[in-house]
Amino acid sequence: MHTVMAVREDAITLYGFSTPLERDLFLMVTGVSGVGPRIGLSMLSVLSPADLARAIANGDTACLTRVPGVGPKLAQRLAYELGDRMAHALPELTAEEARGAAAAPEARAVDDAIEALIALGYNRTDARKAAEQAAREVAGAAEAAVLVRNALRALSSAGR
Repeated sequence: MHTVMAVREDAITLYGFSTPLERDLFLMVTGVSGVGPRIGLSMLSVLSPADLARAIANGDTACLTRVPGVGPKLAQRLAYELGDRMAHALPELTAEEARGAAAAPEARAVDDAIEALIALGYNRTDARKAAEQAAREVAGAAEAAVLVRNALRALSSAGR
């Protein structure tokens, strides 16, 4: 576990990350005016570290505004202030991404299934649990449509 300790006048808070890369990205984005720990964590929840770095390096404000709390102005500020630093960090991120490439299609399908379930009105927690359960049940089939169908079955039977 990799941590960052934030000391404020009224609180001392620890933020934990699974990789040093996530911690470093968190520190970079929270160094930008208008980005606090809540938005920094939200960015890492919505986007993978590689996707976050790529969006900032390429100035992809549409991708950045998918993060709750990040509007067009903040997305532009992130791209402007961190674009060069992220461009230099991309080779390191690409190498790390390659190590996890075997699991990437399934993870992407699970993420797509979660987003589809949320669009259907389920809350994020229930959608994540159902999609992950569906992924375990169909081990190997990395299609979002199959995961959504199985997750909907699980959610409808749980609701009875």
